[in-house]
Amino acid sequence: MKNIMNLKFLLPIAIIVLWLGFTINGFTLEIDREKPVHISADKVSIDEKTGFSSYMGNVKISQGSMLLKGDKVTVYQPNGKLDKIIVNGTPAQFKQLSDKNDQEIIAQALELIYYTITEKLILTGESSLKQGQNSFSGHIIEYDTRNSTVTANTDGDKKQRVNAVITPKSNEE
Repeated sequence: MKNIMNLKFLLPIAIIVLWLGFTINGFTLEIDREKPVHISADKVSIDEKTGFSSYMGNVKISQGSMLLKGDKVTVYQPNGKLDKIIVNGTPAQFKQLSDKNDQEIIAQALELIYYTITEKLILTGESSLKQGQNSFSGHIIEYDTRNSTVTANTDGDKKQRVNAVITPKSNEE
């Protein structure tokens, strides 16, 4: 019975591992997928019936060059299938080296939501996304990891602006 309980407790953690290893697979280091995942939080709450788990209090998840930080990480996996992961923080942060060009990808916002089916990362509130010298900032940033597209918006406040810095590729790239 104890082994079954340990397995059930580890399932949400295993799902996070799979998410971290495969969601941004075109952009993240291949070697990171082979590294162990380290998770620390002040509190963990898991509800097997609903497929809901949350990690609260100075949450840190790392795997190789990847680092995810937030005040709270919530995993939704209805029927045992990962649907989305929400990271809240002041700010919530994601960092990882890119497999394509060895540049660090840095995303931060008050809330990060990753949808597994569409492979989209939504950053909301004081959002920024940076890779190398290219960056985007705005209230909402939608990063389509499957199609490598970024959309940035304001919250409707006419005083707010979306900012982007796009550096041309050199002849050597």
